[in-house]
Amino acid sequence: WKAPDTHGLQIGFVRRGWPILAPPITAIFKASIALGLYPTSLKASNAIPMHKPAKRDKSSPKAWRPV
Repeated sequence: WKAPDTHGLQIGFVRRGWPILAPPITAIFKASIALGLYPTSLKASNAIPMHKPAKRDKSSPKAWRPV
């Protein structure tokens, strides 16, 4: 098992439980699309800037990409 993500969820848990988790999760996403709703909690993310190896000038914003 690997370290938990930002929500404290371990990917091993999701993988092992996917046969049980997939149907309700799929239903929730399909309903969200059908209703045109996108929960605010799913809009949040963490972006970490990573330097592009081919760009030498680290002071340029173009030398970085969000991950």
